[in-house]
Amino acid sequence: YQILLAKHDSSARPYPLHAGSIALTAGTPVTQTLNVPLVRPGFDSLVFRLSQGGREVLCQVIPFLLNEEYIEVRPSFLKSTVELRTKLEQLKGKFGTDFRGRLRVTAPSGAVVAELPASEQGADPVPFPRDNPAGTYTAELLNAKDGARVDSRTFYYPGVGEWEKQTFDNRIIPPFTPVDTVGGPGTLEAHVWGRSYTWRNSLLPTQIVTQEEDLLATPATLEIDGAPLPAAAFAAGSSAPHRAEFTAHIKTDAYELDETGWIEYDGVQHGTFILKALKDLKGVEVKVTLPAARVEFLHTSYDYNWGTKRTETVAKGYRQTFRFYPCVWLGDYEKGLCIFAESNATWKSEPSRAVTLTHDGVSAVYTVTLANELRAGETLPFDLGFLATPVRPLPRNYPLNTFSDHYSAGMNRPGRRPTAYFILADAAWAGLGGFFCDLPSPADSPSAPLFRQHIAAIRAGGAKGAPYMMARFLSEEYPEVAAFKNTWRLSPEQTLDYEQQGRKHRVTEICAFSSGSDFFMWRLKDYLKRIPSDGVYYDFGLPPWCNNAEHGCTGRSTMLGNREFLRRT
Repeated sequence: YQILLAKHDSSARPYPLHAGSIALTAGTPVTQTLNVPLVRPGFDSLVFRLSQGGREVLCQVIPFLLNEEYIEVRPSFLKSTVELRTKLEQLKGKFGTDFRGRLRVTAPSGAVVAELPASEQGADPVPFPRDNPAGTYTAELLNAKDGARVDSRTFYYPGVGEWEKQTFDNRIIPPFTPVDTVGGPGTLEAHVWGRSYTWRNSLLPTQIVTQEEDLLATPATLEIDGAPLPAAAFAAGSSAPHRAEFTAHIKTDAYELDETGWIEYDGVQHGTFILKALKDLKGVEVKVTLPAARVEFLHTSYDYNWGTKRTETVAKGYRQTFRFYPCVWLGDYEKGLCIFAESNATWKSEPSRAVTLTHDGVSAVYTVTLANELRAGETLPFDLGFLATPVRPLPRNYPLNTFSDHYSAGMNRPGRRPTAYFILADAAWAGLGGFFCDLPSPADSPSAPLFRQHIAAIRAGGAKGAPYMMARFLSEEYPEVAAFKNTWRLSPEQTLDYEQQGRKHRVTEICAFSSGSDFFMWRLKDYLKRIPSDGVYYDFGLPPWCNNAEHGCTGRSTMLGNREFLRRT
């Protein structure tokens, strides 16, 4: 078969685009996918010719219109660059193979911000300082031969916003309590509400206690070449009411292992590790051993898609090998232990068989295979964390701290204990992106009067009212979101469409690790000044995965970023 470019009026000789052969069987459809650029302007039809034995058996003509947009703008404002992409093959097809382009960026005032030759690679980063004035800029592609403008695009830069100047302190909100540390040479005991974590010349905790009960039957450890780690050079670092830090180091003739770790006031403990093999190593495993009586259930989920959850009863004889999950909780009805890692991207083991849990009636052993082998000279960076539960005391009105939809507000009776204690004001569905009640402006928001009405009715019934909000989702109606979206967004991208005053818009989910969280908090703070509320309800509140290198994510769970997002809230 042949594929040719042609003109419908036959004013130009067809241009051969691709040729190939294909085996066909009667009654069986065959599909071929071709990646063939259409670089010759002026043509308006694709011709497909199929031949067998020198005889043409099929000819099909498909008309098309070639998009002659030769320049694309990809802002990365937070990195002080704007990437300009040009379609060089298409340009040379139209203007000749000797075409050379020149790129120019002009400010709203008309002043030239940058000018440079277009490279042969077709992608050119242009410096764009953050102190440039806000406004609409123009990116132009010029013909270097005569200076004629070939194509242009405009883009909006919102400038340095107030949201970037916010600061967040490390206050500890009750019922959480400050981290209380006790230590000596090579040891550290960190006490938080209801729990304590202990290190004794070790990288991992030697004991974790919750509600005065030990969670570890033996010290948590790494095993390398089948042997537990030797004693570590452990050193406590800086300490503050909200956080205590430490480092640990081990060096043998076979490997070097370093950890930088911390524990914070809510009991979250996390370490980052770098293992360097000095000799070939035949296995790297984490082993966490818990008393059998403490492990009755396992619960986990891969991300915020509940189709990936795993919830099981664990009893004597249990033995399962399963995939990597970012966070796994093991425990009984009241107490337990979360074991977590942000990513397994650097692990050198089979992801679908990375974890094994066994229960023999005496103890339960949680084993994570980080590497099946490590060659001399290779390094293995990884992270690991722990969180003992419960994390805080039950509310005073438990189990009557119920959460309900706003329709239940009418069931409460003044002067009597409310049947619904915390009630959702879900008026934001008046406009999916309008939960801050400031779109298209605070004065014109269709959500604002509904929120005020719902929360007043909720309070009149003796309950507390909170607005519906979509955690980390921001509307592209905000100029800042449109400008910084590529840097802020999750990858893979998560978007939802909505309509506001007859126009279609999108909300984009930002990554909690990006500075988009600062913008979200800025809008939330402004909302709380204008609309009475007793709390906030976040839908989509669980941590997704992100692989957007624009803000530093390379295949990791955003749970620690999401935790900081919630702490700032």
